[in-house]
Amino acid sequence: MSKFSFESLIGQSLIGFPVLASLLLGAGLSNAIADSEKWNHAALVSRNGVAIQLDYQTVSSGPDSNGFSATVASPVWITVSYPAFTGQEKIRVVFLNFFKISGMAPNDMKSEQYLDLNYVGDGRFTGCLREPVSLFEGRIGYGYNFRQELAVVVSGTWLQTHETSSNFRLDLSW
Repeated sequence: MSKFSFESLIGQSLIGFPVLASLLLGAGLSNAIADSEKWNHAALVSRNGVAIQLDYQTVSSGPDSNGFSATVASPVWITVSYPAFTGQEKIRVVFLNFFKISGMAPNDMKSEQYLDLNYVGDGRFTGCLREPVSLFEGRIGYGYNFRQELAVVVSGTWLQTHETSSNFRLDLSW
């Protein structure tokens, strides 16, 4: 059996998503559940009015023979839009995924991803994260949830939230 890679699905959306479910099943995740019809959304707005949208689907698997189960968000599309964007801007997203459990330091990071967005017209830049985002991981008797932070840099300027000048914080639902 060939090794499964989420990278093979980069850039695919609803049309390619049923393939993800069959690949997960073929990769030995016997209880993988993927809903190709359901998209989840998270919307954020920066202090200066730039809109940030995340569109994602969730895939759950397990428990396997060792009792491991997981839920990931994949694909995760990020769109940054503002009417004054012309396409000359350079937009980079930094996506951070942290453990969210009591007893652990609040900034124990699971993963980080960097993504340069592409201009698609009408003041919008978009791109898809290369790796799945862990939302839940568990074994019999314990489990971990995750929280996310997003930083957006537009031509060298870090966008700020309305509340603080820190990263945008969110919990992707599953």
